[in-house]
Order: sequence, then C-alpha cells, then structure tokens
Amino acid sequence: GPGSGGVPGAAYGAGAQEVERLKMQVYEAGIVLDDIAQSALGTLPLEHAAEILEYVVENHTQLRNPSNYISSTISRGFVPRKAQTAGQPHVTPPPPPPAAHGAGWGGKGGGGGGHPPPGRGLVLVPSNATPLEKRIHEVNSRILQGQHIDFTTYLALRCVDERQALELLDSVAMKAGAIASPCNYVQNAISKITRGIGADYPHKRQRTW
Repeated sequence: GPGSGGVPGAAYGAGAQEVERLKMQVYEAGIVLDDIAQSALGTLPLEHAAEILEYVVENHTQLRNPSNYISSTISRGFVPRKAQTAGQPHVTPPPPPPAAHGAGWGGKGGGGGGHPPPGRGLVLVPSNATPLEKRIHEVNSRILQGQHIDFTTYLALRCVDERQALELLDSVAMKAGAIASPCNYVQNAISKITRGIGADYPHKRQRTW
C-alpha cells in the first residue's frame, strides 16, 4: 500500500519516536548495534540519528559492519543528506585528520604532530571500505609504487572467495620484491582458482552418452 516503505522526508523532522521506530527496524533486519555505535548515535541531534539509522536499514545488505559504519561516520563528522548534493553518499571527504589521529606519527613525544612518515602520504579510506579494499591498501603501502595492485587486479580478486583473495594478498606482501609483477601474479593465480572451480562440475556428469 502507499504507507509501505520509508516516508519521504520523515527522517528530517524526526523526533524520539522516529528514532525508536527506526531502531526497531534495524533490529528486525537482524542488525545488532554495539555500544560504541549506540553511544555515537546518542551524540547526534535526533533527526541526524534517524537519517543514519534509515540509511542502515535501507543498505544493511551492503554494509559489512553496520556498527562500524555508524561509529566511523559520526567520528568523521556526519553531514545530513539534505546538506549535501543530491545523490551523494553520507560520508563526505573529511578534512585532513587532526593531530589526535596523527599523534602516532611523531612517536611517544608527539613531536611529529600530524606529519606522516616519509614517503607515506595521508590517504583517505572510506569508513565502509571492505576488508579486501583495506588489505589492498595495506599491501600497496608496503610495495614499490610501480608494483601496486591496480583496479583491474582488484576486480579479479572480487571474482573469488574473499578468504582466497585475502590469502593471495598476504602472499604478495610476504613475497614483496621477489615477485616481478604482483598484478600478473594475482591474476594468474585467480585464473587457476576459477578454472579449478569449473573442474568440479564434470564429476556430476559421469553418464555414458
């Protein structure tokens, strides 16, 4: 009926009842929010909290860790959808991290302030990056720039089970320097894996023609 689904604009004028209603939808979707996410939501105006919850309800199948998404989004500085350009995602590029984030760069004394180590610029990683994307970022930070895992290889990695993809990236990290082309190495390995998967099926066709 017309009342099904979210009511357009309802989240923007939301009060406590709207937030509670959305929390119920979150739980009904089988999502359990941890204490950190709950506390983070409590720091927002009600209508902003409702907007984040509404997003989680609508997109929870794509969010690997809804709790982490909520806490990370709020810690980065949540910007309401109506304050953004239509169609843009909730997370806007945050400003360069303050010294609190970069405190580790300068060692215990904090003398380095927000300056990263030499040769390692600050790269913004979205709060909802997948484990595979984060691992590629880590591996690329360890190997020479000319050998970085590229987008084509990233797409190839998505063709196999995530566990296998992460194991391949671990192998690249361990053999850094010994592999002439990590991208070729990964793509060849994935080609063999996918061919191996295909080889399982003929066993079911052991019939005489």
